[in-house]
Amino acid sequence: MPVLPGGDRFENIFTRSMSTHPPAAVLNPPAELTPDLADRIEAVLAQFRPTLNFDGGDVRLSDYRDGCAELTMLGACIECPISVLTMTIGVKRILLKEVPEVREVRAIFADGTPVPTMQEYMRQSQGKA
Repeated sequence: MPVLPGGDRFENIFTRSMSTHPPAAVLNPPAELTPDLADRIEAVLAQFRPTLNFDGGDVRLSDYRDGCAELTMLGACIECPISVLTMTIGVKRILLKEVPEVREVRAIFADGTPVPTMQEYMRQSQGKA
């Protein structure tokens, strides 16, 4: 595995996350997630994957039901405050624009906690100051 920024800590988080959360190809997709739709969602995620991978993170489609795509942020994304920006300004915006079947995007971290919205993140950050 390549040396990642932040040293072993990020490598361990990434390795642990990827070993306990298999790639989307192994998941049992719901019937409404057609191969074409899955490919178009994956194409959007692939635009962000090189940057996420460089920092020891990743994103995957973990569920799709009733127009709602659930994305899981993996690896170093769990501890990275920039993951909120990546998800809100990047992935969600592009996914909603480029894949019209997706009407909502929910994002969670690999441990199951929701990725906060920008507003939630700002409130949390101001409370810590």
